[in-house]
Amino acid sequence: MQRALLFLLTICICIALTAPVLAAESVRLCREASSTGAYGDVIVEPPSVSATKTVNYEGTLRVFVVEPESRWLDYDGRKYGFAFLSFAIEQAISIPYQETVHFQATWNGSTYGFGNVTEDNIMVIAAVYEDDSHTAYSDPPSGYPYTAHYVDAAAAATSGHTGADTATANSTHTIFIEEGTATWCPSCPSARAALHTVYASGQYNFFYTAHVVDVNTYADNRMNDFNLHWLPSCYYDAGYRYNNGQSTSEVVTGITQAGARVVPDLDLEVSMTWLGSSSIQVDVSVTNNQYVNTMP
Repeated sequence: MQRALLFLLTICICIALTAPVLAAESVRLCREASSTGAYGDVIVEPPSVSATKTVNYEGTLRVFVVEPESRWLDYDGRKYGFAFLSFAIEQAISIPYQETVHFQATWNGSTYGFGNVTEDNIMVIAAVYEDDSHTAYSDPPSGYPYTAHYVDAAAAATSGHTGADTATANSTHTIFIEEGTATWCPSCPSARAALHTVYASGQYNFFYTAHVVDVNTYADNRMNDFNLHWLPSCYYDAGYRYNNGQSTSEVVTGITQAGARVVPDLDLEVSMTWLGSSSIQVDVSVTNNQYVNTMP
């Protein structure tokens, strides 16, 4: 987990002053195209599922509405993959042992400025974030701190389909990657390409979304939760693992490390129904199967 500090760069302070909807809270810097990033391989110690927890699973459910083929182009003129539009659900959850909670929401693209979404190019990604908090850094080892709540389960669905969180021989759960990126950043296409290549291979149990911060206020607001500093940046399971994602090896390493994390035993399912006129219905169920010994 060592990386040489190869940041004798020409740091391009690519601040998009003309971006129409950017509402940045901090300066975002574009990495040198060939840079692997200072301390790029940062692994935070995984949380333990201990006998001292309450019997309720506490956390937050977020449902991301994304376009598999984005309306936005990266610096090289290529479409982003799975670019975030806005949330359909963002809800605190508390689930007793062996119980299931259900959520249903209607999302209308016109409400968020995306009235031209189409049934064949829309998807939802549901992710359950733990309540436990961890200090993490967007400029490791100690720069741009934020409070991380790791993802314990993720699932995705397109119109008329249901998706579920799954475990595989190489992962305890479905991993979720949130990518911070911008259309004006010349280093960002490498991350877009790496994520696309690894996802298209079908060999890894994960979903991802691109937060294009200079063209979407909702994406920029979400990246403010991570105190985003460098572009590109990839947050694996909401900060359990972090790197710039500029190569397939970095993406695979992040997925592998996040996939080995011990997580509570949850069942997560999500489905999406196209309602027409840029509207969808989202249905989510989460079941808490995590037995907790509360005996003294």
